[in-house]
Amino acid sequence: MELERIESECLRLLGESPQPLVPLDRLLHELRRAFPQVNLPEDVLLRFLRSHQDVVVLEGLGNLGPVTAQDFADAGYYMGPRAVLRSRIPGPRELGAHLLEQMNGLETLLARAMDAARQEKDVKRTAALEDAMIRLGELRARLQRHLGGET
Repeated sequence: MELERIESECLRLLGESPQPLVPLDRLLHELRRAFPQVNLPEDVLLRFLRSHQDVVVLEGLGNLGPVTAQDFADAGYYMGPRAVLRSRIPGPRELGAHLLEQMNGLETLLARAMDAARQEKDVKRTAALEDAMIRLGELRARLQRHLGGET
């Protein structure tokens, strides 16, 4: 049955990935490449992963106020869901480092968007982006405190 082969390949990809947290878009790309004859929509894969006993799905940051998931994608940052095998879930330090990496990407994107808003003299968008930068800084500080400041 095709579904069993897709499940096996999915688990193999998650198990052999150099990084335990595999972006959903990369996993989907690999599965579509391995099974070109199968129509595998993203929402179907996500439902499958969320219901699988051996897999955990970490939701992405998604849309954050003045910056959308599409803004991230346009800037080359994938902020969507990631899948990980339960047996490969990173420890708190590794997970914290991953979250800080995503925050750094977000900070870069927010800074670019803020520069553009200032150049366009868009006061409302500039203020929203400044608020987002403040919230991001607070979140980063909380995460670093939680991790003991060692990341």
